[in-house]
Amino acid sequence: MVISNKRPALRRTLLIVIAAVLALALAACGKKEENNIAEFKGGTVTEKEFTTFTNVLRVVNPQVGAYLDMAAYKNMILDQYIGYQLVNKEATKEMKDKAVKEADKQYLDIENAYTKKVLDKNMKDNSIEASDVKDFIALSLSVSEVMAAKVTDAEAQKYYDENKEGLTKVTLRHVLVGFKDPAGKERKKEDALARAKEAKAKIEASGADWNAIAKEYSEDPGSAQSGGQYAEQPAGGWVENFKKAALEQKIGVVGEPVETEYGYHVIQVEKRDLPTFDAAKEEVKMTISQTKLNDYMQNEVPKLITKKEEFKDPEQSPAANAGGNENGGGAANNGGAANEGGAANNGGSGK
Repeated sequence: MVISNKRPALRRTLLIVIAAVLALALAACGKKEENNIAEFKGGTVTEKEFTTFTNVLRVVNPQVGAYLDMAAYKNMILDQYIGYQLVNKEATKEMKDKAVKEADKQYLDIENAYTKKVLDKNMKDNSIEASDVKDFIALSLSVSEVMAAKVTDAEAQKYYDENKEGLTKVTLRHVLVGFKDPAGKERKKEDALARAKEAKAKIEASGADWNAIAKEYSEDPGSAQSGGQYAEQPAGGWVENFKKAALEQKIGVVGEPVETEYGYHVIQVEKRDLPTFDAAKEEVKMTISQTKLNDYMQNEVPKLITKKEEFKDPEQSPAANAGGNENGGGAANNGGAANEGGAANNGGSGK
């Protein structure tokens, strides 16, 4: 979705699971013969279970999983894995049962996104099963429930009062004329604006068909094939000028072209609703709980780890290092990790 910091509903659901969890619900069996790579207050992490976890992560999100070959990233994931196990100890039976049921549903979402054949092959290639992926999801949901329970109604009300714009759900249609054409060639601003005005005139014409006009003019891959529509989307996820139009433009009116960093947008707002506090409370608590979880991971978890194996990158020979320098920064730059590592650490929010 070009104009939004959010993904479509299914992808967003998957990103929330992945960004919120980075962990796997394979409880340590406590077998003495297994190699423990970490010890923490009340538990251990075995090499086998962590390997299973990383393999699940590679399947569920290959882009993030690719960074597990980097020692620093793998060490960070191990810390977070420990943190989620610690939080999950606080989950009630009701929370865990609810998480298991929801995990079954979300697994089907993943299966549909990949297709069953592709998902089955990826799991086989990484030596994991469907139950491993479901455990991964169930733990993430269970941890989310634990943290949400720590958020008071007063905290939720304060957040709601201060973030009403971001919580407002908007249904709209739009056409994007980009500053680059579909072939990637730069387009002058005046040319983009002229084309946007042309699209606006056609939309306003009697009997205008949004589906046809969006397909002809719009260069937003997230909506061009669906009549330019985004339905029930939180306005807080959109870039500033687009958000302003979505929140202020009169319902049903085709507005003047709006400029963003992507190009010019012709927007028609169809519906705009701010949910009541009671309706939004669960969503608000989940948002606040993520902040609390991040704070816990950074400030408390390190104090509870008593022993941990540190992963290290393989040493490169002088010849390999020289080759990397000649290629302009080595394998990290060639592979894109230097550019995308930050996004991965932020849960993919830069995508």
